[in-house]
Amino acid sequence: MRGEDRIIGTCGFENWHKKDFKAEVGFGLSPDYWQKGIMTEALMEVIKFGYKELELNRIEAIIYPDNFRSRKLLEKCGFREEGYLRDYHFVKDGFLDMVIFSVLKKQFTME
Repeated sequence: MRGEDRIIGTCGFENWHKKDFKAEVGFGLSPDYWQKGIMTEALMEVIKFGYKELELNRIEAIIYPDNFRSRKLLEKCGFREEGYLRDYHFVKDGFLDMVIFSVLKKQFTME
C-alpha cells in the first residue's frame, strides 16, 4: 500500500512494436492486495504513459479465458475483447487457448 517500501506486484509493457505503435501490457498482484483498486490505478497510469510517452496507438493484453478477475480489470480500464487465440500458450504437456483484448488511443480518455 502507499507508504510501504516493498513490491506487491508488477504492471508494464512487453512486446513493444515501435514501428506499429503497439505493445502488450502484463500485470500481476499479490492476492493479499486484490480487490483494493491498486491494479486498476496502476494499469490506468501505464496506459496513459504508453499513449503519451511511447506514442502507442494500440495496447493489447492476453489472458487465460477463465481469468475473470483480469477480464473485469481490463474491461474496467477500457479494453475490449477481440477473440480467442487457439492453442496459443504451451504449458507442461499441452496447449492452452488465450483471449486477446485491446484498447485504442482514440477510445481511451486521458483524464
